[in-house]
Formats: sequence, structure tokens, C-alpha cells
Amino acid sequence: MGADDTVRFNSKTFFALFSDIWRNMPSDNETSANSVGQLTIQEQEAVHFFPEYQDAIQHALRYPKDLKKEEEWSSFLVFLRNLDSALCKSSLNKRCLLFRGVRTEYAERLLFLLDITGEPGERSGEDFTPHILQDPSYVTFSASADDALEKPAERGISRLLFVYQGEPEDNALPMGRKDNEVLFPRNTRWLTTGYATSDSRITCICLERFL
Repeated sequence: MGADDTVRFNSKTFFALFSDIWRNMPSDNETSANSVGQLTIQEQEAVHFFPEYQDAIQHALRYPKDLKKEEEWSSFLVFLRNLDSALCKSSLNKRCLLFRGVRTEYAERLLFLLDITGEPGERSGEDFTPHILQDPSYVTFSASADDALEKPAERGISRLLFVYQGEPEDNALPMGRKDNEVLFPRNTRWLTTGYATSDSRITCICLERFL
């Protein structure tokens, strides 16, 4: 969902961070829980680390083949284990509408793959074919449609916005940013259930989690 193939990834610099941080963390049996979500020290560090380096983390998850040879790869796996654990312990506290935008350079290609023209006024009908979407990396949504939607460089450009109604039982982690980002686990599967395109060529695709 919106993978970014253009990230400039310096694996040595990135993995050096894990060497410095995770090798000095206490072992798994030396944990302490906090009052919010009962996260261990390692899990708290993983949650705090993710927002600043999420582009590099997502890239490493989408293209791991060339990175596994790095000596800090094992430390990276420790980080993933702790972030995954934090997500398992966290959930949304209420039903809410969440949005995920797709960068404009990928929107038309993704619309084509989903058999959507993106023409103004187009909407799904009885012949709509659902699709399953899955990303090996983590997926972030925003509580604000305006913040999630990329501003077009020129008029008439197709834009794409995924819409999901979060439920209280969903494992997801608020990231505490101004745009109220919510992080969902890696490899989450999503099912497209319908779509509609506005006169301004914004296509909203409704999602459900495919369990």
C-alpha cells in the first residue's frame, strides 16, 4: 500500500543506529512496565524510534534481501520483535474513521491495478470485485483526511485515499503526532469493499481488515 521505491537508503548509517541502541538495551528479563499500555523498556524504545526512521525501516522490510548481510541485522530483528510486541499490547480505544493517502506518482498505477479509472463521478456497483492488499511493512493511517491526502502539483491529477473504520478491538498504536497517526502491524491484509471518485478526481477506497 503505497510502497516508496525512491527512498535513498544508507544501510550502514541506518544499522549503526541499531548497533548503538539495541546492543545496550537490557535483556528481556530486565524489563519494567509503564502505566500506559504496560510496555517494557525495549517496547517503549521501539515505539519512540519508529516515527523518526520509519522510511528506512519500511524500506528494509520491503527489500530485505540486500540488507540481511549487514552484521546489525540481528539487532534490527530485535527492534522488530519489540515493536510487534508493543502493537500486540495496544488497541484503539474507540471506533474512528482513518485515512491513508497514496503518493500521486503511484496513485494512477494502483488505480489501474484495482480496475478503477479514477474518472469524476465513478463509483463501485454490483459488479465490483474486491481485492486483497498486503504490505510487508507497517501501515500508518491518519485521523485527518486532509493530512493524509497529498496536495497535487497541478490540477486534474488523480489522487487516492484509503478509508478504514477502526474498531476498538483493532491492534494499532497511536504515534502521537499532530496528524494523529495510527500504526498498524506489518503484513496486515486489507480488503477493498467499494470506492467513489469525486469531481476533483479524488478516489476514496473503503477498506476492511481481512483476517
